[in-house]
Amino acid sequence: LAFFSLRENMSETTAPPSCGANADFFDIAEPEEDEAADVERWLSELGLGRYFGLLQAEGFDHFGIIRGATEEDLTELITLCAMPRMHAKHFRRGIIQLQRSEE
Repeated sequence: LAFFSLRENMSETTAPPSCGANADFFDIAEPEEDEAADVERWLSELGLGRYFGLLQAEGFDHFGIIRGATEEDLTELITLCAMPRMHAKHFRRGIIQLQRSEE
């Protein structure tokens, strides 16, 4: 019941004055959303954009997380996404390139 009351109050929330008179507080892009969009774009450039939804659901939507992925993590994600062998190889190569670019 308290949660419901809190949600009712949230719907009446207005944007802070610093956002401008017509700004909608909930339309402001979060940094995490920007990062996820960049990850989706990266996957699309690899030709693997179709897997973004599944990868995002597993928390694989931030380059810091991607760069820190272990071989075991990648194997689990590839299995979860049911990637064909060549997609899996291309995915692994893309991850390796990202990890090397960080160094």
